[in-house]
Amino acid sequence: MPSQRLLKILDPLGHIRDLVAPEGATAVVWAPSPSLLTLVKNRLAAAGVHALIATSFRHVASSVMPGAKPLADLAIVDFDTLSDTDMSTLASMRWGGFRGPIVAISASGELAGATRELYQIEAVLPRRRVTAGLNAMLRRLPPRG
Repeated sequence: MPSQRLLKILDPLGHIRDLVAPEGATAVVWAPSPSLLTLVKNRLAAAGVHALIATSFRHVASSVMPGAKPLADLAIVDFDTLSDTDMSTLASMRWGGFRGPIVAISASGELAGATRELYQIEAVLPRRRVTAGLNAMLRRLPPRG
């Protein structure tokens, strides 16, 4: 088996791209907080979901667009850290054809109804209950195929 470093290359935009497609579902994660990111990564790994870690918000959008390798099945986003530009990018993901679930994480665990509707947010998880909320969300994911 080749080294894991040899299985990854950078594309022209600087994204890390896996040369070998992961088995099972893939989630792109935007969580600038290291503690939240670790928690989400561990939950995803325990559920058998491959995590793509976005280092900028544009990586989230590029990971869900048709032709992305690997293509993310869902997006997990820390809403408390989004700028206005990030919110526009999130809307363009939906308008660009992404139909997978978007899971929002927020300190309060709530988003305005209009925000949930505009971005078609599948679930809003309070930061203090991310583990339980992600477990329930991941159980509802349809099989990849």
